[in-house]
Amino acid sequence: MSASLLAAVLAVNILLCSGDNLYEHHKQKKCEKSSMSEDLPERAVMTSILGYAILCDTKTDGGGWILIMRRCVGEVNFARPWSDYRDGFGTYEGDFWQGLEQIHQLTYNGGWELRVDMKFEGRDYYANYKSFKIDSEDNFYKLHVGDFSGNVGDDLSYQNGMNFSTTDSSSATSCTMFYRGGWWYNYCHHTYLTGEWGSKSWAEGIHWDSLSTSDKNLDSAEMKIRSL
Repeated sequence: MSASLLAAVLAVNILLCSGDNLYEHHKQKKCEKSSMSEDLPERAVMTSILGYAILCDTKTDGGGWILIMRRCVGEVNFARPWSDYRDGFGTYEGDFWQGLEQIHQLTYNGGWELRVDMKFEGRDYYANYKSFKIDSEDNFYKLHVGDFSGNVGDDLSYQNGMNFSTTDSSSATSCTMFYRGGWWYNYCHHTYLTGEWGSKSWAEGIHWDSLSTSDKNLDSAEMKIRSL
């Protein structure tokens, strides 16, 4: 594929993924369900309750969702070191990871829910967990999820209670070294949203086992959280 054609494909994918061009003039607005209104774009850069920029989903199930991960374009490599997953990487116009430390700071106090929106073979799917938080860096950002609902299987619960790990972290396991993307591995995974984009190797791509199995990639995936 030529460089010009690749750039055009990426541009189209970004627009399809974002739903809207990003509107930064909403940055002074908080991403909260109670403050959403019909005149907002589907995606808007806003400000978290802790004061930093976040990408807000203002429409899904009433809005107020803070996106913490998105895979939709494939231009960002997710095989990255611990510091990148801790601090965040990518851009809101395409694929990104918000950063484990920010996610911890948000979810450490109060009740939070997690929603995973996925598209597979052109259809929309979701998984919702009414209980979600991650521990501090000292505890390797251990995952806590529970109270599942959705139109896919409860695959993320297999990772519940697992430490986050990357290939250079002291929490790394044989699973981490084999799959390379940062994740909450558990011998090794039933869902893997930081896998290699478009991989045709078994279990190395982006998948949710009960939906796409381990041999096919999701079309896209978003992880998002909301205060209860």
